[in-house]
Amino acid sequence: MRPFDKILTLKNWAALFVAAFSVSTALAQSAWQYSAYQNTTHKNFRRNPFIAENIATHFGIKYKPRTPVYRLDTEKGTFSYQPGGALIPNHTYLSFAEVIVAQWLDSPPHRANLLSQDAVQLGCGAYFFRDQSFYNMPTFVATQNFQLYEKIIPGKATDRWP
Repeated sequence: MRPFDKILTLKNWAALFVAAFSVSTALAQSAWQYSAYQNTTHKNFRRNPFIAENIATHFGIKYKPRTPVYRLDTEKGTFSYQPGGALIPNHTYLSFAEVIVAQWLDSPPHRANLLSQDAVQLGCGAYFFRDQSFYNMPTFVATQNFQLYEKIIPGKATDRWP
């Protein structure tokens, strides 16, 4: 997507991956309120103006928006579009990435982060869990962290923050 818009492809950075995965994990394990299909957040950090972040949740199954689902097996978290019907398939790695990126592209602030010419490095992380409040629905929280303006230079921290 970025190359089609003639924007530099971002390099993955391990520290940003760890931060993104940590955010996704913490949100999934907390009482964070979300709607697994529609929730996305966009954040530009005030403490560090060199970071931008996108967060989204999505079901782990290939869910058709605004379509009722029926439980097949609550323990396994399996669903169908009809009572006793065919199993709704799980996302593949690629199909999950496509729906999450599509969510972000449909949101102007998230799209701005994705296509920012100020971004120089990227870290992405996702956390899988079964949503016990919705019949063990397979769900992901995904996070993107963008380093803006200047690349992260490895070394010993010089600020007082952990």
